[in-house]
Amino acid sequence: MLERYRPSGRFDPVFIGAAFAAVIPALVAAWIYQKLIWWIPLIYICWLITFGMAFGLYMLTGFAVRMGKCRNTAIAVVAGALLGFAALVAAHAVNYLDCRAMFAREAMSEATQKGWKTLADAGMAEGGNGTEGANGAETADLAKVPLSADLFAHLYTFDAHRATRAASGWTIGRHGSGIPITGLFVYLIWLIEAGLLVGGAAMGGMEGARAPFDETGNAWMEQTEVHKVASTTAELAKQIADADEVDRVTTPAPTIKNNVVGLSYKLARPKDPAEPAFLSIEQETRSMDKHGKEQTSSKTIHSWVLLTPAQTALFLKRIAAASAPAPPPANV
Repeated sequence: MLERYRPSGRFDPVFIGAAFAAVIPALVAAWIYQKLIWWIPLIYICWLITFGMAFGLYMLTGFAVRMGKCRNTAIAVVAGALLGFAALVAAHAVNYLDCRAMFAREAMSEATQKGWKTLADAGMAEGGNGTEGANGAETADLAKVPLSADLFAHLYTFDAHRATRAASGWTIGRHGSGIPITGLFVYLIWLIEAGLLVGGAAMGGMEGARAPFDETGNAWMEQTEVHKVASTTAELAKQIADADEVDRVTTPAPTIKNNVVGLSYKLARPKDPAEPAFLSIEQETRSMDKHGKEQTSSKTIHSWVLLTPAQTALFLKRIAAASAPAPPPANV
């Protein structure tokens, strides 16, 4: 059976500071993210922006984990999720403030055009006499309240904002003839957005904490691609993926030209050569899209398999032999 790297569960106190410090760029990114969505209200582009934001949070959490030397997966995931949630709340807060300011401007403009001066004027203009449901004292108080942009902004609550956004939603297709996305679908889109941002940040924490760490040297191990097989068969790649013995995993796949599968061997080594190293193998598969352009997909088939110093030396010897140029053909 293969033995793999297991995080120690430790973390440096610096990680607490790094996690809090990461909140600042996360909030800045949330402001930029929401402004882009505000300025480009096309649902297709908005999804690309959301994926970009999720990737940014993934990278930010991973950076904080590396800076704080956090090898505790649970703590890293929770910290990432909280960071993503903070960014999500900040983004919705920015959207609320933008919509509130726009509502205040438009409402004040309409009030000015119609000659309204007070709340009582606005009440009478809506079809009442300003006294329905209120006593004379209350009506007199209303008459004294002048209309202003600040007043309209105060009246635009977050609950009103939520209901307005759900009712307006988005439109897929041409304006006026497209498919409206409103009501429950808006809440579903918000839920997916939350999953992407919070999940992306949490994933960054998890991936960062699971990277090999040199406990003796108190540093992250340097990860280096030591060998690459540009072309081999899918069958050979599957045999390596299914292997449960170190000897098979550390035997590089032979290069067989004109195939769509490739393998990348990455080695994480500690500073002390007497300590174990760790091997990761990634499979790359090339294919053609509907436009005839080549695209590549990748997946990890072995994640950080533990190699003893002797197994590491044998593996390096094998890849050196596999990388050596073939001898010239003998003269006949």
